[in-house]
Amino acid sequence: MPSWDAPEEFLPSIATVEEATQASLARQMVRADALDTKSGLILGASGVILAILANQIAGLQEARDFTRYAAGGSFALLTIAVLCALRSLWIRSFDHPPGPQHLHDNYLMHPPGWTRLRVLDTQLLAHKKNDGILKDKAHWLLRAMSTFVAGVVVLAVALGYNLLVVQGSHVHTRPHRHRQVETSERSPQVLTPNVTQQSSSLWRSE
Repeated sequence: MPSWDAPEEFLPSIATVEEATQASLARQMVRADALDTKSGLILGASGVILAILANQIAGLQEARDFTRYAAGGSFALLTIAVLCALRSLWIRSFDHPPGPQHLHDNYLMHPPGWTRLRVLDTQLLAHKKNDGILKDKAHWLLRAMSTFVAGVVVLAVALGYNLLVVQGSHVHTRPHRHRQVETSERSPQVLTPNVTQQSSSLWRSE
């Protein structure tokens, strides 16, 4: 008669299922760490760019409307990227059973085969729960990445517009000012009213 002391007699594949479940849980942990690393990178990069923008926005008061609006849009997008990255990092309730204390409190007095089966059930439930957690982390990470890229692109467009259009217009207007100065220097001098009065007085004295 099968006994819980030797569960392989009536559950011949229990060892295979245990190994596959534990390996899948380990892969979930690796994926969670990778998602957290990417979220941390986006959080750090967005924070650095936001700090630079915060210092430069005050100096954009004299810039054209498009440059100011684009810089403000980039600031908003990067702020959303920071919030999404923080939301992805905030999801930390990752489960990797069984815990030693849980095994001691619930399975110490039970047969080994029964304990193995219950632990396997717990791991399967945790695997399903972790899948949902990983999907949420990946979802918020994708939002953070998309808004970060959009913010960087908008910022690049604003800087390119300011460099090519605004700075270029200043460069083109400078030669005209020099020409105006040269023409004013070359223009003939006109007799002042004092000179004309002196000449008329000389004629009268004669």
